[in-house]
Amino acid sequence: MTAMFYLTGRTSVVAIIRDVQNAQPTLATAWNVTNTFILALFVGAAAREAWGPRPPAPVVVAVDDAPQQRTIVARPLPVGAVAAVGAATRPVDATPAAVTPAEPTPVEETPADMTPVGASRRGVRA
Repeated sequence: MTAMFYLTGRTSVVAIIRDVQNAQPTLATAWNVTNTFILALFVGAAAREAWGPRPPAPVVVAVDDAPQQRTIVARPLPVGAVAAVGAATRPVDATPAAVTPAEPTPVEETPADMTPVGASRRGVRA
C-alpha cells in the first residue's frame, strides 16, 4: 500500500505540473489526486496503529483453588438393574418397545382419461 501511495503521489505531482504548463486541468489529474488522498488516509491509519500506544497486557494470576475436574463416564444400566429416581426406585424395562413398520402408502396411477392436455400417455408431446 505504501508503494502504491508513493507511485500515485509522484504521478499526481507530475500531472499537476503538466496541467499548470498546459493551462488545462484534466479529469485524470483530479482522479489521481483523489486516489492519492484516499491512500494517504489508509497509510496514516496504519501508521497510527503501528506506532501508537499499545493496550496494557492482561495480568494472568495462577490460582490453585480451582476444584479438580473429573471426567464422568455414563454407561447404560445392566439388564434387570434398578435405577434410583429421587427417593423412589423402579425397575428398568430392558425390552425395547415393539415397533410396527408403517404401512406403505399405495401409489395411485393416473387413469388414461386424466392425461394432461397436450401430453401423450408416453410422456411425449403429440
